[in-house]
Amino acid sequence: MSKTIDIQDSKTIYPSGLDSSHSSYSSISSSYPITNAYDSADSTNYAYITCITGSRASTYVSLTFDVSDIPEGVNIDSVECEVKLRVSSTNYISTAVVQLYKGSTAKGSSVSARTTTATKYTISSPGTWTRDELDDIEIRYTGTRGTSNTSRAAYLYFYGATLTINYSQHGTAYTVTATSTVSGVTPSPATQDIIEGGEAVVIPNAEGNRTTP
Repeated sequence: MSKTIDIQDSKTIYPSGLDSSHSSYSSISSSYPITNAYDSADSTNYAYITCITGSRASTYVSLTFDVSDIPEGVNIDSVECEVKLRVSSTNYISTAVVQLYKGSTAKGSSVSARTTTATKYTISSPGTWTRDELDDIEIRYTGTRGTSNTSRAAYLYFYGATLTINYSQHGTAYTVTATSTVSGVTPSPATQDIIEGGEAVVIPNAEGNRTTP
């Protein structure tokens, strides 16, 4: 007997590229290139981004993710992100925030990330996503100057980000019931729901049989 069930899965992804069309900065250090940020939120390396000068000037860098391993047509159950960041000076940068984007559109809420100590932040409520929207998912780190010290050198440090996407899709499962020909051995569990193409081990000993739908 078969039935339709929700099959759940999860992918963990790191940044894979810079979206220059959604980034604005003075320069990126060749000694600490943007490729250093193509790593997890646990990274100890960083990309070194020089901030734009001027009153209220904003510097931002947007990194993209390769989501091609996530099947088309699935339901996106949740999107979670951890990111590691710091700024060079809170005297020269008045605000710093990090947020997930769909291209140029902000998703969910921003998280304040204005500290001179390398800190890991969790973006816990990045809004809802469809599978198609994930093709344009980005993380953006923005630092904005105040009205004083506007020409002083200031930098953003981006260490890395860990994006976890949980998704589900409909699939076919078969209910199988096993019996044993070995005296005194009872399959456990005797009845299981097995996803199409999967395999069930129903007797946990050397004489056990395998049942495949």
